[in-house]
Order: sequence, then C-alpha cells, then structure tokens
Amino acid sequence: SHRHPGLPIVSPRWLHDGSGVIVQINTQVDGRQTSAFHFVDVRTGTFRRLFDRDTNGRARTGVGTVSPDDKTLYLGVRNNPGGPITGIVGVDLATGVERPVLTLPGTGIAGGIGLAVSPDGSTLAVMALVAPAPVTGTQGAFFGPGGEARIFTVGVDGSSYREVYGPCANGAGSLIADKMRW
Repeated sequence: SHRHPGLPIVSPRWLHDGSGVIVQINTQVDGRQTSAFHFVDVRTGTFRRLFDRDTNGRARTGVGTVSPDDKTLYLGVRNNPGGPITGIVGVDLATGVERPVLTLPGTGIAGGIGLAVSPDGSTLAVMALVAPAPVTGTQGAFFGPGGEARIFTVGVDGSSYREVYGPCANGAGSLIADKMRW
C-alpha cells in the first residue's frame, strides 16, 4: 500500500486498459493551494504528474471522464474559481494540451457536473446541477441536498448539442460527479 499526501475526496478515474487511475493531488505552494492531475500505476503504486488542474487563470473541475482510447481527460472549466462552469474541455493526457469542446450557453452551470463518454468515444453525456441549494461549510461553499439537475449530450468535437432530460429534482446535491454513466 502506498500513501500520498494531498489526495482530496475526488474519485479517481480508471484508464480503460486497467493500467492505472487518474487522480487529483493538492499541494501548498507559497501559502496557496494548487492542484495537479497525476497518473497512478496500479501495478507499482507510483505517481506521475500529468498537468495542472487549472490553467490560464481558469479553474478546471476536479472530476471528469477518460476517453475510451485513454488519451483524453474531459473536464468542466470555470472562467474564474468559484464561478459557474462555462464550458467543457478535453485535455491530452500525454501533453497536457487543452482543446475546447463546448462553451455553455448563457451564464453556464451554477453547480457541479458529472461527465460520461460513449463507448465509441464520440459523445459526452453531461449531468449538470443547474439550481443548487448553497451551503457554507468549513471547506468553503459547496452545494447541499436539493436543487435541480439536467442531462444533455454533445459530441466530443462540440457538435450535436442536445438536451436529453430535465430539469429534475436532485436529492444528491453537488455529489453528481459519480452518478453519470453511459
């Protein structure tokens, strides 16, 4: 068993080939917290840093979904930390290069998201918490039980945006990241 400091309560994402998981690790740098994604080799337990969670003054979500070919991590993105999710991006796991997938209409998504990619890798399904019930806790603002969610799909190339379901009551609060499955 291997230990690593800075692992937050964010579910790891398995690579489809079973070789490892993608995790987020938080560290303190000059008195402020930074986060980066790491690959964990499940055979050896070794950690390899991939890329920063946030980039260019924008905050990416800590949870996402891995493409079936294990090359891309899809994440939500916020124009500013703590703000609404304004888009979805794909980040190349080998290079850390980000490409836009979708800019969300209007003001974006107020709460969290859950992402799932189709088995053929062509489409993302997104569960979006659109009307969260805010709660303030010791870790800052988060979203408590209640609120409303909706589901939409979009091609990984940004095409074919389609509302699928909702809004509907969401009893899980912001804990929707692991509820979305294809």
